[in-house]
Amino acid sequence: MATKTTARATKAKAPQPEPEVEPKEAPEVTKLPDLVDMVVEATGKNRKEARPIIDALLVAIQARITAGDDLILPPLGRLRVIKRNDENGVVTLKLRPQNTDAKTAKKALADDEE
Repeated sequence: MATKTTARATKAKAPQPEPEVEPKEAPEVTKLPDLVDMVVEATGKNRKEARPIIDALLVAIQARITAGDDLILPPLGRLRVIKRNDENGVVTLKLRPQNTDAKTAKKALADDEE
């Protein structure tokens, strides 16, 4: 017995229009001199006093990251080493920002006036 084969018509899919994507703006980059200026402005100290303190803080943070330690830095949050590539020295970090909700924020031990 011979079987009859039929060819199915294949419908060509119409090209889908690509969704419009808004170009993202490049994030603002803060460099060390800008950070020093921000600290000087916030503390009222001069640059000669602030710069060594900031440098020492950054060296200490870098040493802890290199050691693979977690850092808890209020009000920044928790900084963890997620992945380390020893071949090229790349370290992937995860920052969990500190929760600043009024409900979960810890109450201060003393008021400013005390």
